[in-house]
Amino acid sequence: MPINKAWHLEHKMPKNPTEAECLRWHLSHVKHCTCWPLPKSLTSKIKKCSRGHYYLSSGPCPKCWPGYKKHKTPKKR
Repeated sequence: MPINKAWHLEHKMPKNPTEAECLRWHLSHVKHCTCWPLPKSLTSKIKKCSRGHYYLSSGPCPKCWPGYKKHKTPKKR
């Protein structure tokens, strides 16, 4: 598979990346370079909403529902 060397030189994976940073880097990598596919460890965690956004968390898409967690009703005691 061909490597997009220019893309790799400009887009280094951050040191000790969070899962979100890792996902962002790998999704960008798949778009710009075909040297290897997404790791299986990430593909099992990735979700895609009906509008095409990719995300890692459970629940609704954070781009479509950005304030979802903030506006949840508090649990009753």
